[in-house]
Amino acid sequence: MQVATRNAAADLVTHVVHPVAREKKRELLSYLIQTRELKQVLVFSGTRIGANRLAHQLRKDHIHADAIHGDKSQAERELALQDFKAGKTAVLVATDVASRGLDIEGLPQVINFDIPRSPEDYVHRIGRTGRAGLTGEAISLMAPEDHESLAAIERLIKKHIERVLVPGFQPNAGTVATLMGGDSSRPPRRSREMDKEQPRRGRDRGREREQQPREQPRPPRREPSRPAADPIFSKPYEPSSPQPVQTAAEPQPENSHGKRRRPQVAALLGGKR
Repeated sequence: MQVATRNAAADLVTHVVHPVAREKKRELLSYLIQTRELKQVLVFSGTRIGANRLAHQLRKDHIHADAIHGDKSQAERELALQDFKAGKTAVLVATDVASRGLDIEGLPQVINFDIPRSPEDYVHRIGRTGRAGLTGEAISLMAPEDHESLAAIERLIKKHIERVLVPGFQPNAGTVATLMGGDSSRPPRRSREMDKEQPRRGRDRGREREQQPREQPRPPRREPSRPAADPIFSKPYEPSSPQPVQTAAEPQPENSHGKRRRPQVAALLGGKR
């Protein structure tokens, strides 16, 4: 196949794939360019509108970027390519149609922001780097929906492309295993930034533990003292002694006629009988 024959000249190109959540692709692209200090990068977009938006977003991130696609005039495309070759523009965002025929000497990196649906387009894209005996790098940002397209590319180039997770940009845990693909016996490799960051985080946590004041041991809890029990509550029950029965009032004495004397009521009331 003619495409495969062209690909034989790209043996000096290193391929790498960064699985990423779709909503974080633009942030990851800016992160890679800034942290790795990439100076001359050709970024491929699937659409002309996408190329314009991506170039605009990179400029908002303080990255010198421009777009080249079929909606621009020939003069505009030539000016954008001239500034890119001269180093005035660090990133050139292009579509597949506009990139055909581009001959940029010593291009170090090609980034597939949108993985192509056609495997032959991937081979054409990476053919822009690794030329004239120079090494190059082909970076692809793979969202969950790009899994099948990348598998077709690997079948065409007959090579497994290594997946590298970038901390903070990886997709959710449910799709990571699927996106990693390839040889399941090999664990996914982390980026160099992750390997550097992990020991640093461990040291920072150790310092935080040392700086935190240690808690003083608490004194044993004492039970509140109880008053001595009154012995009256522990004394067995004793019934009380019976009370004396009151006697009836003594009868009044009787007179000589056998009748009881009547009390001197009138005398008591001050009267006479």
